[in-house]
Amino acid sequence: MSTLKIRRLSSKSRVSAIVLADESMSVAAYRDDSIHHLRRRWPLERVLEAEEAFGVSALVLSGFPRIVTHPLLFAVPGFP
Repeated sequence: MSTLKIRRLSSKSRVSAIVLADESMSVAAYRDDSIHHLRRRWPLERVLEAEEAFGVSALVLSGFPRIVTHPLLFAVPGFP
């Protein structure tokens, strides 16, 4: 089970946080046929609607389309 991960970046003068979502969380939030869809979608939507910083890694950006469109992983592949 994955969750939103918060990384703390510190400098001498301030501390800030960046929220990162991993591939499994992104896929579950996207796929409404996932058993974790609602548990993954609403936290991700809250982060996207908030004014705090969030990030998406290059690995998630490249892996997400490969996973949701793979014909052997889902009965009906998604289209991001």
